[in-house]
Amino acid sequence: MQLHRTRRRTTERDPWLDNAKMILVTLVVVGHAWTMCSAGTALWDHIYSFLYAWHMPAFVMISGYLSRGFVWNRVRIMSAVRTLLVPYVILECLLGLFRTYVGGEHLGAWVVHPHWPMWFLCALFAWRMLTPVFRAMPRPVAIGVAVTVSVLIGWSSWQIFDVARMLGFLPFFVVGLCASKRALELLRTRVAKVAAVATMGLTWWATGNIDVWARADWLYYNSTYAELDVHGWTAVPTRLAVLALGLASGLAFLALVPRRGAGWFTVMGSQTLIVYLFHGFFIESALYLGAAAPVQAHPLAAWFVMTGACVLVALALASPWVSGVLGWVADPVTRMKGRFEHTLDLASAADSELEIPDWVPDEMVEELALAPSGRG
Repeated sequence: MQLHRTRRRTTERDPWLDNAKMILVTLVVVGHAWTMCSAGTALWDHIYSFLYAWHMPAFVMISGYLSRGFVWNRVRIMSAVRTLLVPYVILECLLGLFRTYVGGEHLGAWVVHPHWPMWFLCALFAWRMLTPVFRAMPRPVAIGVAVTVSVLIGWSSWQIFDVARMLGFLPFFVVGLCASKRALELLRTRVAKVAAVATMGLTWWATGNIDVWARADWLYYNSTYAELDVHGWTAVPTRLAVLALGLASGLAFLALVPRRGAGWFTVMGSQTLIVYLFHGFFIESALYLGAAAPVQAHPLAAWFVMTGACVLVALALASPWVSGVLGWVADPVTRMKGRFEHTLDLASAADSELEIPDWVPDEMVEELALAPSGRG
């Protein structure tokens, strides 16, 4: 068969990472819904703090690990724009319209102040742009610089694009960048799993006593030290302690995630972005429908019902039927690229010649690793 350009080989997905991503994005949905359940009791606050101590640090570490190959070239930068910034703009607009015309809210400069789930797309884009810088450093230096930045940003009041949270979580991303496959294999050992269970127990204890040594707001990385009512350099040990807790418990979670494929659940791990982008519509809709009142009236029953509902929402959004449709809304350019890949597969199977249209962007052609051989 003659093709004008030849496809690159694809890499096999790691079921361990897909399992971890699907569990974590489901917990993101659950955590956002739990804000309606908070009755101000000690148990509620404890469960919520325990979840937020490790689920986002683990999510960010995986993102860093998967970003290790990022380099500054036109193809990779355009890919980051296409898969992160384009979905950010689209979903910010859709959420803004939804909250304005369905929820009747009056929003300010919401494009530069991301809706609560959307900050992660801005952060991931910025982190990937910084990846070559940190990869060029020795690993201890890179982690040290990231920790220093995380500590220093606590004194800044600049909140545009959620910079405080973006740089607060930076050490976890850099740890993921610095991780190697060989290092991650250590998490598979029996000793690591036993240590992970002990670490989760310690995290449960630490978050149960968080008001003694910090405040739950420290776990969200979006408040200044002044807002946390901590002044001067006394904030530094607290930030370092929260970072250490997030790192230890995040790694503990990863050690406990099954390494083998779990069928349909593992496959859904490739669609976690769809879950992350669209679950906010369900949470907002529940709020607009007045779900908070009965939840507050019956907190225990509501906890089970809402947690189960969130799991179903996450699974539904990640299902091939739903994600296949919503992917065209959130990331139309990537879906178009996928359609070209499918067309190339069909042409290869039919042993036929395929002409790539002139209107296809050059960066898309290059990202498909199609080497031009002339048109003829």
